[in-house]
Amino acid sequence: MSGVRREAPHASSIVVRAGPEALIRVADWIRARGDAHALAPALLDRIDVCAAELVANVLEHGLGGVAGAPVRVALIVGDARVQLVIDDEAPAFDPLRQAPRASARLDESRVGGWGIAIVRHFAHELDYARTPNGNRLTATFLLDAGAARDAPR
Repeated sequence: MSGVRREAPHASSIVVRAGPEALIRVADWIRARGDAHALAPALLDRIDVCAAELVANVLEHGLGGVAGAPVRVALIVGDARVQLVIDDEAPAFDPLRQAPRASARLDESRVGGWGIAIVRHFAHELDYARTPNGNRLTATFLLDAGAARDAPR
């Protein structure tokens, strides 16, 4: 048996309702959780951008702007990785099956359609699952030596 002690992952979540304040609530919550776990600012920035992109996609496309529809956002912080989990009650849709966006120059590109490409860039791994109640997208971010400053508080 190794002398390295592994900490159990710490999970927390928030449920937001579709509406104009949803993205602000998620961003504030992500920042508070990241600070509570002493995540490095660069890692927290990547998680924050991915959460905003994924939740915005669910609200706009998956739920079609239906006010009050729930979206659950969870962070699972372990000793080697952080997982961002987005659960929604939208119709089945696996964004990972969509063709990757063709590379293009920004000045030749249309607005929109970059969300999953951005998440793929920042996350180490992406997984989709259809659940009994909807969709689950999990973005995994690896912790490196500088990604967490201290143990969770």
